[in-house]
Amino acid sequence: MSNKEANILEIFYSIQGEGILVGLPFIFVRFSECNLKCNYCDTKFSWDKKEFCNIENKKIRNPVSIDNFIEIISNLPFEYLSFTGGEPLINSDYIEESIKKLNKKIFIETNGTLYEKISDFLLKNVNYWSIDIKLPSVIGKNIFSLHYKFFEKLINASGKIIAKVIFSKDTTLKEIEEVEILSNHFYEQNKNISLVFQPLTVNNIIKIEKNQLDMIYNTMKNLKFEVRLIPQIHKILKIP
Repeated sequence: MSNKEANILEIFYSIQGEGILVGLPFIFVRFSECNLKCNYCDTKFSWDKKEFCNIENKKIRNPVSIDNFIEIISNLPFEYLSFTGGEPLINSDYIEESIKKLNKKIFIETNGTLYEKISDFLLKNVNYWSIDIKLPSVIGKNIFSLHYKFFEKLINASGKIIAKVIFSKDTTLKEIEEVEILSNHFYEQNKNISLVFQPLTVNNIIKIEKNQLDMIYNTMKNLKFEVRLIPQIHKILKIP
């Protein structure tokens, strides 16, 4: 028995709509609370704690105990389990405890700022880290220093690193060059990284300017590792 518990907004099935695993069926666990609260966020409803956690057509009262959580997840299909939010690493201890008791491929979708929450256990046992690199043109402030610290903590990660860059019509060449520097620095020490550029989706509409495509194509030519341009597929398909 464990006394760990967490405030979870919802547990649901869907396909992975972003990044290099797009199209695969996933179990998603969405935690409440976020330390950034980006203005473009499409899950602003997750920023605050809720009284109940939604699971398909059922509700259970928050906070959810780890033992209850393990029982729920163990009875669900699909091998991929995504911890998302909000910001899941706020509940890093809870995630660790659940990983110890679950036979799933673990995917953490994070805003890449809470580097102090990355433990040796997570470094060894998380299969995929999907890390948002937040551009100043998108969130209105520069947090590259936090991203550098976060990626530095992942140098010895055994799982796949997916660096995801959400860009908008205001994104500049200087920002893309900063992404190149950050990702190249990481690649020099850990080759298991992919870079994904993701155009911002606004009101279910994806717009990409030609000059932005040119910037991304040039980045693809400059980098030695895998770089992709992938929109939010779940927005196109209109699923969760």
